[in-house]
Amino acid sequence: MDGPSGPLGTAPVVTCDGEFMEGSKAHSICRTYYKVGFFGLPWFWATNIWLFLPHFRSKRGDPVIRSCTLNRCTARSTFKIMLKQIAGG
Repeated sequence: MDGPSGPLGTAPVVTCDGEFMEGSKAHSICRTYYKVGFFGLPWFWATNIWLFLPHFRSKRGDPVIRSCTLNRCTARSTFKIMLKQIAGG
């Protein structure tokens, strides 16, 4: 993908290692990690944020990816607080 858009007109998404990923594939991965995180595997939320870190930090990043990573960050923080309260810490 050398151009500004992928095969179906979706803009490529930059991952943490600087490589480009097709936009629709990145959106699918982002949503999958979010759903898996709710089934007791919240480290997928952290992985999701790490994978799409350029979009998490940038206000001009892909709006879908940015929204997904921000929501995951909030959910992960909430989960950590709840776990700490349950453990008595």
